[in-house]
Amino acid sequence: MQYFGEQHHSGTGDFRLLAAAARSHDGTVIQDCLPAYQFGANFLAPKPPNGAGLPGAALSLMKYGIEHNPDQWRLYYNLGFLYYTEFKDFAKAADVFAQGAKLPVTNEFMPIPGGADAQHAGEFDTARMLWFTTYQSTKEARIRQNAVEHLLALQVDEDVTRLEQVVEK
Repeated sequence: MQYFGEQHHSGTGDFRLLAAAARSHDGTVIQDCLPAYQFGANFLAPKPPNGAGLPGAALSLMKYGIEHNPDQWRLYYNLGFLYYTEFKDFAKAADVFAQGAKLPVTNEFMPIPGGADAQHAGEFDTARMLWFTTYQSTKEARIRQNAVEHLLALQVDEDVTRLEQVVEK
């Protein structure tokens, strides 16, 4: 964080050493230091002047973090957003959010971005499963209503897709 802050504050935009700074002297991140993964990826991925413009390095860092901390839902959350924002891979983002939502200790909002990503990617079965799981797993009225609205919108998306396929023939 200090390296990124100094480079950002000075306006140099030179983040070439950021990937190396996110790792310790032996090339590994301290395994139980979750902020090193989260902030490291957030600094690495965005294009300058807001980051290093190294989304591949951010992806590697997040995967390494999950490999060594597989029970930390926040890492899945960050990885899902990385796939969504930097790679525009909505299906992969949905898959990662779904994995994080299955953890014993997670956030009840975890399935929400995954459902939206799957729906956006046209993966209707995955989106339906995530929205239905969201509906079933929360007692929060706003979240349940949001899930219902997305399930209804998903049905419309499926109907429109089927109609477009008929028209194309």
